[in-house]
Amino acid sequence: MIHYEDLVFPQVAELSRDLPVILPLGGCRKGHLEIVGKQDVILLPSIPYGFEPPLELHLEPMIASLVGFLQEDGFHQIHLLGPRGYCELPVIPYQPPPLHINEGVAIVPIGHTEQHGFHLPLSTDTVIADGLARQLQLESRPTRLLVWPYGVSTHRRQYPGTLSLDPRVFENLFTEVAHRLASKHSVIYFLNGHGGNHSFLVNVCKFAGEQLRDSLTATTFLHTASGQAEATLRQHRQSRVMGHACELETSFLLHLKPECVRMEWVVDEPDFLETANYKMDWTGEGALILNPPWSDDTRTGSYGQPSLGTAAKGKLWMDAAVSEIQLQIAELQQQFALRQQRRQEGWVEGAWRNAWLTRRGLC
Repeated sequence: MIHYEDLVFPQVAELSRDLPVILPLGGCRKGHLEIVGKQDVILLPSIPYGFEPPLELHLEPMIASLVGFLQEDGFHQIHLLGPRGYCELPVIPYQPPPLHINEGVAIVPIGHTEQHGFHLPLSTDTVIADGLARQLQLESRPTRLLVWPYGVSTHRRQYPGTLSLDPRVFENLFTEVAHRLASKHSVIYFLNGHGGNHSFLVNVCKFAGEQLRDSLTATTFLHTASGQAEATLRQHRQSRVMGHACELETSFLLHLKPECVRMEWVVDEPDFLETANYKMDWTGEGALILNPPWSDDTRTGSYGQPSLGTAAKGKLWMDAAVSEIQLQIAELQQQFALRQQRRQEGWVEGAWRNAWLTRRGLC
């Protein structure tokens, strides 16, 4: 059994495209895979939810998008492991575990499966988002969904192993997630572990904010990039460039999953082509937004100096990021309460009419 997400990207390039690829739906992992048999297979990260109430989603476009990219990469024996009926792929039946929904706050961690240099696994963003979500300590008992492992990578063709969803499919999927959660949750927080997801999650939050008036849906640029978390990052960082498979992400993985880090394979790549208004850094970029080929700036898929990463820094920055996220969620709860109070005071759609009539002396 080859666990795709534990590989580094050059190892994916070496895989035989004739091997069967299994895409699991639900929480099926090693203990459930006897059903696959003894043959060599590639196991993809599991799609963790969306196939049953109360969070039943339209997964067909997402699966079709993911399978299309796998086929583009040369894999041609692709099977589902899970409930029947999502597409025309061969299915190995399996019943996923139930999803438990609480009320109040919903935390939706989202990672990705993409290259992270020679030394970090494809699961890096997913591991970090999951680690952050699991360590949150909130006064209320929130709904915490299992981490979603597939995001958007516009550079996927430049480095083997990098998967992606079509950006519009991604937006539609998580807008639908917000709709499903909004009936029981006043706050929906997308905890993003992958920079490539950000602009599309911004659109999701805009759609949800317009369509779901009785809840707040929010995300942030990236973890460890604001408030005291950013200050802690700046205080202890040693590298000038910190963008991807860098000192920060390497430190997080050394703290969370050191057995998957190959420090002997590290290559530092600090020579990003910066100009006055275009930069690559975890804590923010310049005024210009563009998306040039990654291979212009990195030969190995890293941006920065991962050799400077340590487990001690990883724990320090993880604790700071968790604290910052907890403050953000508390602020969202406060925002929701303030907005509910205003609505009770008459700040509602159509209130402008009385204000206009009063201004004209007609009321």
